[in-house]
Amino acid sequence: MDVYSKIRKESRADAMNSEKPEILMVDDDEITLDVMKAFLKKGYNLETVTKLQEAMTKIHAKRYDVILLDINLGKGITGFALINELKSMPEYQGVPIIAVTAFAMPGDKEYFLKAGCTDYISKPFAKQDIITIIEKALR
Repeated sequence: MDVYSKIRKESRADAMNSEKPEILMVDDDEITLDVMKAFLKKGYNLETVTKLQEAMTKIHAKRYDVILLDINLGKGITGFALINELKSMPEYQGVPIIAVTAFAMPGDKEYFLKAGCTDYISKPFAKQDIITIIEKALR
């Protein structure tokens, strides 16, 4: 393959990736992150972080189309601080925040929606369920 063919191929790949929605997932569970990477790799550009501070750094460096957020980030740390930060940033007004959490008791969904999440899904979930929620949020 000559240099020009390689450049054209890389440019096409970049263009294809740039058309995919940008998603940030914040979850302290590596297995959940691996599952989400497998579920979303074809249709989305997914970046993942395990710590709240990493998420804060990323949202200030780049605008994402959707935020997937675990509520319990371990050691008493919750995702609510990130929700509050996102709500205070003009560039994130209207960006969907989806709670992806093990909290599944009656009233949990309503609580998270009232706290600022756009939608909610409880773990475990099927691939199609998370894709449906993301697509709904992107509309």
